Amino acid sequence: MVAKRLLKKWLKDVPLQDGEFTSALMMYEKDGDVHLMSVTCRETDDNEIVVSRVLLNINIDDAL
Repeated sequence: MVAKRLLKKWLKDVPLQDGEFTSALMMYEKDGDVHLMSVTCRETDDNEIVVSRVLLNINIDDAL
């Protein structure tokens, strides 16, 4: 519960640029490595949600 509150506050404190509506965390695997990204999102004219900016990209395997 504490982690959820901290994460919510951290994402809320991300300054958004014009056209962006939220910040988010994404996790993906590439070439056997797991990455955690902090991103901002925007909506296109076709109502698709896309990544606007990558704020942080951490290779989890290297970090551990």
